[in-house]
Amino acid sequence: MTEEQPINLYQMHLGEISDEIEGNESIFEFLPYSSLRRWLYDTSIYEEAHGSLPLMRLHHIRSLSFLSYLGKNRESLYYITPANHTRYDHSLVVAMVSEEILKQNCFPQEEINKGILAGLVHDIATPAHGDATKKTDPRNLDEENFWSEVIGEKGLEYLAKYGLSKEGMDQIIHNQGVLGKVLDIADKITYTMKDVYNLYTVLVAPAENFDPVFFPLYIIMQKAPQVGDIYKDVNIRRSTREVFFSDPERFFDFLKLRAIISKNYYYNPSSQGRDLLIRRLIEPIYSVEEDTLLNPSKLRSIGDESLLNIISNYYGIVTTSYMFGNLINWHPRYEVFKTWEEEKRRESELRREQGIWVIGTYYCKGFNTAVDFSVLYEGEIIPFEEAMPWKANELQEMSDSVKGYYVFYAPKGQNNVVDTLLEKLSKKTEELNS
Repeated sequence: MTEEQPINLYQMHLGEISDEIEGNESIFEFLPYSSLRRWLYDTSIYEEAHGSLPLMRLHHIRSLSFLSYLGKNRESLYYITPANHTRYDHSLVVAMVSEEILKQNCFPQEEINKGILAGLVHDIATPAHGDATKKTDPRNLDEENFWSEVIGEKGLEYLAKYGLSKEGMDQIIHNQGVLGKVLDIADKITYTMKDVYNLYTVLVAPAENFDPVFFPLYIIMQKAPQVGDIYKDVNIRRSTREVFFSDPERFFDFLKLRAIISKNYYYNPSSQGRDLLIRRLIEPIYSVEEDTLLNPSKLRSIGDESLLNIISNYYGIVTTSYMFGNLINWHPRYEVFKTWEEEKRRESELRREQGIWVIGTYYCKGFNTAVDFSVLYEGEIIPFEEAMPWKANELQEMSDSVKGYYVFYAPKGQNNVVDTLLEKLSKKTEELNS
Protein backbone atom coordinates (compact mmCIF):
# COMPACT_ATOMS: atom_id res chain seq x y z
CA MET A 1 0.00 0.00 0.00
CA THR A 2 1.37 3.42 -0.94
CA GLU A 3 1.49 6.43 1.34
CA GLU A 4 -1.45 7.93 -0.59
CA GLN A 5 -3.73 4.91 -0.41
CA PRO A 6 -4.61 5.11 3.31
CA ILE A 7 -5.76 8.71 2.84
CA ASN A 8 -7.96 7.77 -0.10
CA LEU A 9 -9.49 4.79 1.69
CA TYR A 10 -9.98 6.89 4.80
CA GLN A 11 -11.92 9.46 2.78
CA MET A 12 -13.77 6.68 0.94
CA HIS A 13 -15.25 5.61 4.28
CA LEU A 14 -16.97 9.00 4.46
CA GLY A 15 -19.05 8.18 1.42
CA GLU A 16 -20.40 5.09 3.12
CA ILE A 17 -21.73 6.81 6.23
CA SER A 18 -22.60 10.36 5.19
CA ASP A 19 -23.68 12.34 2.16
CA GLU A 20 -22.21 15.51 3.68
CA ILE A 21 -18.77 16.13 2.24
CA GLU A 22 -16.58 19.06 3.14
CA GLY A 23 -14.11 18.87 0.30
CA ASN A 24 -11.62 16.08 0.91
CA GLU A 25 -10.47 17.21 4.32
CA SER A 26 -12.54 15.32 6.88
CA ILE A 27 -14.59 12.30 7.76
CA PHE A 28 -17.91 12.24 9.56
CA GLU A 29 -18.50 9.68 12.31
CA PHE A 30 -21.26 9.12 14.84
CA LEU A 31 -22.40 7.03 17.77
CA PRO A 32 -25.97 5.91 17.03
CA TYR A 33 -28.74 6.99 19.40
CA SER A 34 -26.58 9.72 20.91
CA SER A 35 -25.59 13.34 20.35
CA LEU A 36 -22.03 12.31 19.50
CA ARG A 37 -21.48 12.99 15.81
CA ARG A 38 -18.78 15.13 14.31
CA TRP A 39 -16.17 15.65 11.65
CA LEU A 40 -12.72 14.23 12.28
CA TYR A 41 -10.33 16.67 10.63
CA ASP A 42 -7.18 15.86 8.70
CA THR A 43 -5.10 17.89 11.16
CA SER A 44 -6.21 15.71 14.08
CA ILE A 45 -4.56 12.71 15.65
CA TYR A 46 -7.15 10.52 13.88
CA GLU A 47 -5.80 11.42 10.46
CA GLU A 48 -2.18 11.49 11.57
CA ALA A 49 -2.40 7.96 12.96
CA HIS A 50 -3.22 6.58 9.50
CA GLY A 51 0.28 7.37 8.33
CA SER A 52 1.91 5.17 10.98
CA LEU A 53 -0.66 2.51 11.89
CA PRO A 54 -2.14 -0.10 9.49
CA LEU A 55 -5.71 0.87 10.32
CA MET A 56 -7.20 0.57 6.86
CA ARG A 57 -7.12 -3.24 6.82
CA LEU A 58 -9.94 -3.01 9.38
CA HIS A 59 -12.02 -1.34 6.68
CA HIS A 60 -12.17 -4.79 5.05
CA ILE A 61 -13.25 -6.70 8.15
CA ARG A 62 -16.93 -6.79 9.06
CA SER A 63 -17.65 -6.16 12.72
CA LEU A 64 -19.91 -9.19 13.01
CA SER A 65 -18.59 -11.35 10.20
CA PHE A 66 -21.15 -14.05 9.31
CA LEU A 67 -23.69 -13.22 12.01
CA SER A 68 -27.27 -12.62 10.94
CA TYR A 69 -30.59 -12.95 12.68
CA LEU A 70 -33.63 -14.63 11.15
CA GLY A 71 -36.45 -12.60 12.64
CA LYS A 72 -40.07 -13.58 12.19
CA ASN A 73 -43.18 -11.43 12.60
CA ARG A 74 -46.68 -12.66 13.36
CA GLU A 75 -47.45 -13.17 9.65
CA SER A 76 -44.47 -15.57 9.50
CA LEU A 77 -42.54 -13.33 7.15
CA TYR A 78 -38.77 -13.54 7.42
CA TYR A 79 -36.27 -10.73 7.69
CA ILE A 80 -32.61 -11.42 7.18
CA THR A 81 -30.40 -8.92 8.99
CA PRO A 82 -26.77 -8.90 7.85
CA ALA A 83 -24.19 -6.75 9.61
CA ASN A 84 -22.31 -4.48 7.21
CA HIS A 85 -20.39 -2.13 9.50
CA THR A 86 -16.67 -2.72 9.84
CA ARG A 87 -14.01 -2.91 12.52
CA TYR A 88 -12.60 0.31 11.08
CA ASP A 89 -15.84 2.18 11.68
CA HIS A 90 -16.00 0.62 15.15
CA SER A 91 -12.44 1.62 16.05
CA LEU A 92 -12.96 5.25 15.03
CA VAL A 93 -16.04 5.55 17.22
CA VAL A 94 -14.43 3.76 20.18
CA ALA A 95 -11.65 6.36 19.98
CA MET A 96 -14.23 9.17 19.84
CA VAL A 97 -16.17 7.85 22.84
CA SER A 98 -12.97 7.40 24.84
CA GLU A 99 -11.98 10.95 23.96
CA GLU A 100 -15.32 12.37 25.11
CA ILE A 101 -15.27 10.45 28.39
CA LEU A 102 -11.78 11.68 29.21
CA LYS A 103 -12.59 15.27 28.18
CA GLN A 104 -15.71 15.48 30.32
CA ASN A 105 -13.63 14.27 33.26
CA CYS A 106 -11.05 17.02 32.67
CA PHE A 107 -8.11 14.79 31.79
CA PRO A 108 -5.05 16.50 30.28
CA GLN A 109 -4.65 16.33 26.51
CA GLU A 110 -1.69 13.97 26.87
CA GLU A 111 -3.91 11.35 28.51
CA ILE A 112 -6.77 12.03 26.08
CA ASN A 113 -4.42 11.32 23.16
CA LYS A 114 -3.48 8.00 24.74
CA GLY A 115 -7.16 7.11 25.05
CA ILE A 116 -7.77 7.99 21.39
CA LEU A 117 -4.83 5.89 20.22
CA ALA A 118 -5.92 2.93 22.34
CA GLY A 119 -9.35 3.09 20.72
CA LEU A 120 -7.79 3.12 17.25
CA VAL A 121 -5.39 0.25 18.01
CA HIS A 122 -7.43 -2.11 20.21
CA ASP A 123 -8.86 -4.16 17.30
CA ILE A 124 -5.96 -3.77 14.87
CA ALA A 125 -4.89 -7.43 15.16
CA THR A 126 -8.37 -8.83 14.50
CA PRO A 127 -8.04 -11.75 12.05
CA ALA A 128 -9.98 -11.78 8.80
CA HIS A 129 -13.64 -12.54 9.50
CA GLY A 130 -13.19 -11.74 13.15
CA ASP A 131 -14.79 -13.84 15.85
CA ALA A 132 -15.76 -16.68 13.52
CA THR A 133 -12.09 -17.17 12.62
CA LYS A 134 -10.81 -16.63 16.17
CA LYS A 135 -12.68 -19.73 17.32
CA THR A 136 -10.29 -21.80 15.20
CA ASP A 137 -7.41 -20.95 17.56
CA PRO A 138 -8.43 -18.54 20.35
CA ARG A 139 -4.98 -18.47 21.94
CA ASN A 140 -3.05 -17.46 18.82
CA LEU A 141 -5.73 -15.31 17.18
CA ASP A 142 -6.67 -13.07 20.11
CA GLU A 143 -6.32 -9.48 18.89
CA GLU A 144 -5.50 -8.17 22.37
CA ASN A 145 -2.29 -10.21 22.52
CA PHE A 146 -0.85 -9.51 19.07
CA TRP A 147 -1.53 -5.83 18.37
CA SER A 148 2.18 -4.93 18.62
CA GLU A 149 3.10 -7.53 16.01
CA VAL A 150 0.69 -5.90 13.58
CA ILE A 151 1.80 -2.28 14.05
CA GLY A 152 5.51 -3.21 14.03
CA GLU A 153 8.42 -0.95 14.91
CA LYS A 154 7.03 1.99 12.94
CA GLY A 155 3.82 1.87 14.93
CA LEU A 156 5.60 1.49 18.26
CA GLU A 157 7.76 4.51 17.46
CA TYR A 158 4.63 6.49 16.64
CA LEU A 159 3.01 5.55 19.97
CA ALA A 160 6.20 6.51 21.81
CA LYS A 161 5.81 10.01 20.35
CA TYR A 162 2.68 10.28 22.52
CA GLY A 163 4.31 8.83 25.61
CA LEU A 164 2.96 5.31 25.10
CA SER A 165 5.37 2.41 25.57
CA LYS A 166 4.56 -1.07 24.31
CA GLU A 167 3.90 -2.16 27.88
CA GLY A 168 1.75 0.89 28.57
CA MET A 169 -0.48 0.34 25.54
CA ASP A 170 -0.69 -3.38 26.32
CA GLN A 171 -2.06 -2.60 29.77
CA ILE A 172 -4.70 -0.29 28.32
CA ILE A 173 -5.76 -2.79 25.65
CA HIS A 174 -6.13 -5.42 28.38
CA ASN A 175 -8.46 -3.00 30.22
CA GLN A 176 -6.06 -2.23 33.06
CA GLY A 177 -5.87 1.13 34.82
CA VAL A 178 -8.19 4.08 34.29
CA LEU A 179 -7.54 4.32 30.53
CA GLY A 180 -8.09 0.58 30.19
CA LYS A 181 -11.43 0.79 31.99
CA VAL A 182 -12.46 3.71 29.80
CA LEU A 183 -11.52 1.72 26.68
CA ASP A 184 -13.58 -1.25 27.89
CA ILE A 185 -16.61 0.96 28.46
CA ALA A 186 -16.20 2.81 25.14
CA ASP A 187 -15.85 -0.51 23.32
CA LYS A 188 -19.04 -1.96 24.82
CA ILE A 189 -21.04 1.21 24.23
CA THR A 190 -19.87 1.46 20.63
CA TYR A 191 -20.50 -2.08 19.47
CA THR A 192 -23.87 -2.18 21.22
CA MET A 193 -25.08 1.05 19.64
CA LYS A 194 -23.68 0.23 16.19
CA ASP A 195 -25.17 -3.27 16.23
CA VAL A 196 -28.58 -2.12 17.47
CA TYR A 197 -28.56 0.56 14.77
CA ASN A 198 -27.77 -2.08 12.18
CA LEU A 199 -30.53 -4.37 13.46
CA TYR A 200 -33.24 -1.91 14.32
CA THR A 201 -33.17 0.15 11.13
CA VAL A 202 -33.60 -2.84 8.80
CA LEU A 203 -37.30 -3.32 9.49
CA VAL A 204 -39.74 -0.65 8.39
CA ALA A 205 -42.33 0.35 11.01
CA PRO A 206 -44.62 -1.13 12.11
CA ALA A 207 -43.09 -4.48 11.11
CA GLU A 208 -40.46 -4.44 13.86
CA ASN A 209 -43.21 -4.08 16.48
CA PHE A 210 -44.62 -7.48 15.52
CA ASP A 211 -41.37 -9.36 15.82
CA PRO A 212 -40.88 -11.10 19.20
CA VAL A 213 -37.17 -10.25 19.15
CA PHE A 214 -37.36 -6.69 17.87
CA PHE A 215 -40.25 -5.68 20.10
CA PRO A 216 -38.14 -5.51 23.31
CA LEU A 217 -35.69 -3.28 21.43
CA TYR A 218 -38.61 -1.10 20.39
CA ILE A 219 -39.75 -0.72 24.01
CA ILE A 220 -36.32 0.40 25.21
CA MET A 221 -35.79 2.73 22.26
CA GLN A 222 -39.15 4.39 22.95
CA LYS A 223 -38.19 4.86 26.60
CA ALA A 224 -34.60 5.95 25.92
CA PRO A 225 -34.19 7.13 22.30
CA GLN A 226 -30.80 8.65 23.19
CA VAL A 227 -29.57 5.58 25.07
CA GLY A 228 -26.17 5.99 23.39
CA ASP A 229 -25.60 9.09 25.49
CA ILE A 230 -24.83 6.73 28.37
CA TYR A 231 -21.18 7.66 27.79
CA LYS A 232 -22.00 11.07 29.32
CA ASP A 233 -22.76 9.31 32.61
CA VAL A 234 -19.24 7.88 32.89
CA ASN A 235 -17.42 9.56 35.76
CA ILE A 236 -13.88 9.14 37.04
CA ARG A 237 -12.99 9.86 40.65
CA ARG A 238 -9.42 11.05 40.34
CA SER A 239 -8.47 10.48 43.99
CA THR A 240 -9.33 6.76 43.91
CA ARG A 241 -9.16 6.28 40.11
CA GLU A 242 -12.60 4.68 40.19
CA VAL A 243 -14.60 4.65 36.94
CA PHE A 244 -18.38 4.52 37.37
CA PHE A 245 -21.78 5.39 35.87
CA SER A 246 -23.67 8.19 37.61
CA ASP A 247 -27.22 7.00 36.77
CA PRO A 248 -27.97 3.30 37.51
CA GLU A 249 -31.41 3.42 35.84
CA ARG A 250 -30.02 4.71 32.54
CA PHE A 251 -27.18 2.23 32.79
CA PHE A 252 -29.73 -0.58 33.15
CA ASP A 253 -31.47 0.51 29.93
CA PHE A 254 -28.13 0.16 28.17
CA LEU A 255 -27.39 -3.23 29.78
CA LYS A 256 -30.86 -4.50 28.87
CA LEU A 257 -30.40 -3.44 25.27
CA ARG A 258 -27.02 -5.16 25.18
CA ALA A 259 -28.47 -8.33 26.73
CA ILE A 260 -31.27 -8.49 24.15
CA ILE A 261 -28.91 -8.42 21.18
CA SER A 262 -26.49 -10.76 22.94
CA LYS A 263 -29.20 -13.35 23.49
CA ASN A 264 -30.96 -13.02 20.14
CA TYR A 265 -28.12 -12.01 17.83
CA TYR A 266 -24.57 -12.81 18.98
CA TYR A 267 -25.62 -16.02 20.74
CA ASN A 268 -28.46 -16.95 18.43
CA PRO A 269 -27.93 -20.68 17.69
CA SER A 270 -27.97 -19.97 13.95
CA SER A 271 -25.13 -17.49 14.43
CA GLN A 272 -23.13 -19.90 16.57
CA GLY A 273 -23.69 -22.79 14.17
CA ARG A 274 -22.58 -20.69 11.22
CA ASP A 275 -19.42 -19.71 13.07
CA LEU A 276 -18.79 -23.38 13.82
CA LEU A 277 -19.05 -24.20 10.11
CA ILE A 278 -16.50 -21.48 9.28
CA ARG A 279 -14.15 -22.89 11.90
CA ARG A 280 -14.50 -26.37 10.42
CA LEU A 281 -13.77 -25.04 6.92
CA ILE A 282 -10.64 -23.21 8.10
CA GLU A 283 -9.19 -26.02 10.24
CA PRO A 284 -7.78 -28.17 7.37
CA ILE A 285 -5.79 -25.24 5.95
CA TYR A 286 -4.75 -23.57 9.21
CA SER A 287 -1.62 -24.05 11.29
CA VAL A 288 0.67 -21.95 13.46
CA GLU A 289 3.52 -22.94 11.12
CA GLU A 290 4.68 -20.20 8.75
CA ASP A 291 4.73 -22.37 5.60
CA THR A 292 0.99 -23.16 5.68
CA LEU A 293 -1.82 -21.70 3.59
CA LEU A 294 -3.30 -19.95 6.63
CA ASN A 295 -1.44 -19.06 9.81
CA PRO A 296 -1.97 -16.41 12.51
CA SER A 297 0.23 -13.79 10.84
CA LYS A 298 -1.51 -14.30 7.50
CA LEU A 299 -4.95 -13.94 9.05
CA ARG A 300 -3.86 -10.72 10.75
CA SER A 301 -2.68 -9.24 7.45
CA ILE A 302 -5.62 -9.95 5.10
CA GLY A 303 -9.28 -8.92 4.92
CA ASP A 304 -12.53 -10.85 4.80
CA GLU A 305 -12.69 -11.19 1.03
CA SER A 306 -9.14 -12.51 0.80
CA LEU A 307 -9.92 -15.18 3.39
CA LEU A 308 -13.05 -16.22 1.52
CA ASN A 309 -11.01 -16.43 -1.69
CA ILE A 310 -8.57 -18.81 0.01
CA ILE A 311 -11.41 -20.95 1.38
CA SER A 312 -13.32 -21.00 -1.91
CA ASN A 313 -10.21 -21.94 -3.90
CA TYR A 314 -9.36 -24.74 -1.49
CA TYR A 315 -12.84 -26.24 -1.70
CA GLY A 316 -13.39 -25.44 -5.36
CA ILE A 317 -16.22 -22.94 -4.95
CA VAL A 318 -16.00 -20.56 -7.88
CA THR A 319 -17.68 -17.33 -6.74
CA THR A 320 -16.63 -15.91 -3.39
CA SER A 321 -19.42 -13.31 -3.17
CA TYR A 322 -22.00 -15.98 -3.98
CA MET A 323 -20.56 -18.17 -1.23
CA PHE A 324 -20.78 -15.36 1.33
CA GLY A 325 -24.38 -14.60 0.40
CA ASN A 326 -25.33 -18.23 0.84
CA LEU A 327 -23.51 -18.55 4.15
CA ILE A 328 -25.11 -15.44 5.64
CA ASN A 329 -28.57 -16.74 4.71
CA TRP A 330 -27.97 -20.31 5.86
CA HIS A 331 -29.37 -21.47 9.19
CA PRO A 332 -28.20 -24.81 10.56
CA ARG A 333 -30.36 -27.26 12.39
CA TYR A 334 -29.49 -27.77 16.01
CA GLU A 335 -30.45 -29.50 19.23
CA VAL A 336 -29.49 -28.31 22.70
CA PHE A 337 -28.88 -30.39 25.82
CA LYS A 338 -28.17 -29.77 29.48
CA THR A 339 -25.23 -32.16 29.76
CA TRP A 340 -22.14 -33.06 27.74
CA GLU A 341 -23.11 -36.76 27.86
CA GLU A 342 -26.48 -36.08 26.23
CA GLU A 343 -24.81 -33.96 23.57
CA LYS A 344 -22.26 -36.66 22.69
CA ARG A 345 -24.91 -39.37 22.62
CA ARG A 346 -27.01 -37.39 20.16
CA GLU A 347 -23.98 -36.50 18.04
CA SER A 348 -23.14 -40.21 17.70
CA GLU A 349 -26.71 -40.98 16.67
CA LEU A 350 -26.69 -38.27 14.02
CA ARG A 351 -23.35 -39.44 12.61
CA ARG A 352 -24.89 -42.85 12.00
CA GLU A 353 -27.70 -41.36 9.92
CA GLN A 354 -27.07 -41.46 6.17
CA GLY A 355 -28.76 -38.22 5.19
CA ILE A 356 -27.13 -35.91 7.74
CA TRP A 357 -24.01 -33.75 7.76
CA VAL A 358 -22.88 -33.34 11.35
CA ILE A 359 -21.15 -29.98 11.62
CA GLY A 360 -20.03 -30.38 15.21
CA THR A 361 -20.75 -29.52 18.83
CA TYR A 362 -20.47 -26.35 20.85
CA TYR A 363 -20.88 -25.44 24.51
CA CYS A 364 -22.40 -22.03 25.16
CA LYS A 365 -21.68 -20.71 28.65
CA GLY A 366 -23.83 -17.61 28.26
CA PHE A 367 -22.65 -14.03 27.90
CA ASN A 368 -21.05 -11.47 30.18
CA THR A 369 -23.85 -9.23 31.46
CA ALA A 370 -21.42 -6.46 32.56
CA VAL A 371 -23.25 -6.08 35.89
CA ASP A 372 -19.88 -5.82 37.64
CA PHE A 373 -19.41 -2.28 36.29
CA SER A 374 -19.60 0.32 39.05
CA VAL A 375 -22.42 2.82 39.54
CA LEU A 376 -23.08 5.67 41.94
CA TYR A 377 -25.92 4.46 44.15
CA GLU A 378 -27.13 6.33 47.25
CA GLY A 379 -23.82 8.15 47.49
CA GLU A 380 -21.64 5.04 47.17
CA ILE A 381 -19.67 3.68 44.24
CA ILE A 382 -20.55 -0.02 44.09
CA PRO A 383 -21.02 -2.70 41.39
CA PHE A 384 -24.38 -2.50 39.60
CA GLU A 385 -25.18 -6.06 40.72
CA GLU A 386 -24.99 -4.87 44.34
CA ALA A 387 -26.91 -1.66 43.72
CA MET A 388 -29.81 -3.29 41.87
CA PRO A 389 -29.57 -7.08 42.36
CA TRP A 390 -33.09 -7.74 41.07
CA LYS A 391 -32.27 -6.10 37.75
CA ALA A 392 -28.89 -7.82 37.59
CA ASN A 393 -30.73 -11.13 38.07
CA GLU A 394 -33.01 -10.31 35.13
CA LEU A 395 -29.96 -9.89 32.90
CA GLN A 396 -28.37 -13.06 34.26
CA GLU A 397 -31.53 -15.03 33.44
CA MET A 398 -31.24 -13.84 29.85
CA SER A 399 -27.64 -15.04 29.76
CA ASP A 400 -28.56 -18.38 31.34
CA SER A 401 -31.28 -18.94 28.73
CA VAL A 402 -28.69 -19.52 25.99
CA LYS A 403 -26.50 -21.88 28.01
CA GLY A 404 -26.28 -25.45 26.83
CA TYR A 405 -24.53 -28.14 24.85
CA TYR A 406 -25.40 -27.74 21.18
CA VAL A 407 -25.20 -30.20 18.29
CA PHE A 408 -25.32 -28.62 14.83
CA TYR A 409 -26.16 -30.48 11.64
CA ALA A 410 -27.66 -30.11 8.17
CA PRO A 411 -29.56 -32.46 5.85
CA LYS A 412 -27.70 -33.76 2.83
CA GLY A 413 -28.83 -33.17 -0.73
CA GLN A 414 -29.99 -29.57 -0.33
CA ASN A 415 -28.29 -28.55 -3.59
CA ASN A 416 -26.82 -25.34 -2.20
CA VAL A 417 -23.37 -23.92 -1.51
CA VAL A 418 -23.32 -25.10 2.11
CA ASP A 419 -24.22 -28.65 1.09
CA THR A 420 -21.37 -28.59 -1.45
CA LEU A 421 -18.94 -27.20 1.13
CA LEU A 422 -19.89 -29.86 3.68
CA GLU A 423 -19.46 -32.62 1.12
CA LYS A 424 -16.03 -31.34 0.09
CA LEU A 425 -15.05 -30.79 3.72
CA SER A 426 -15.94 -34.40 4.47
CA LYS A 427 -13.75 -35.63 1.61
CA LYS A 428 -10.84 -33.36 2.58
CA THR A 429 -11.06 -34.57 6.17
CA GLU A 430 -10.98 -38.20 5.03
CA GLU A 431 -7.92 -37.49 2.86
CA LEU A 432 -6.09 -35.79 5.73
CA ASN A 433 -6.89 -38.63 8.13
CA SER A 434 -5.96 -41.43 5.72
